[in-house]
Amino acid sequence: MDKIFIVLNTNTNKKSSKKNIRFEHELIMEIEAIKAKGVSFSAWVKQACNEKVIQEKNNREMCAHSKNLDLLSVGIADKSQVDAQATETNCTIVVQVKLWHSQGMFHQQIADRLNNIGCLNLEGKKWSRVAVRRLVTGE
Repeated sequence: MDKIFIVLNTNTNKKSSKKNIRFEHELIMEIEAIKAKGVSFSAWVKQACNEKVIQEKNNREMCAHSKNLDLLSVGIADKSQVDAQATETNCTIVVQVKLWHSQGMFHQQIADRLNNIGCLNLEGKKWSRVAVRRLVTGE
């Protein structure tokens, strides 16, 4: 386990750090409108941040796995093993794309996210909204 060194001052203690941030009035009103009555604002924001961190980690792991397959295919003599791994990666990408779509993301937003994290589509090209639509609809 890596050790984390923290300078203790008025904004930190042994368990946490304080970050002073500003929220736009409109954003605060939107958050207050959707968060549960018994949940504090800071607890809601912390939970949203945790969910975002988990989502980003999953995205990076998915695409790191996809990129590693390209490296593996150079030195592996057994093509069936590479094909099986590529199929597994493609399934992971399909599942993630369909999840984002079910969460209400538009095809272009999904394509942009995949391109930003360096994933290529099933043809080895950058993602487009049309490619995402075809994947989601099964065309």
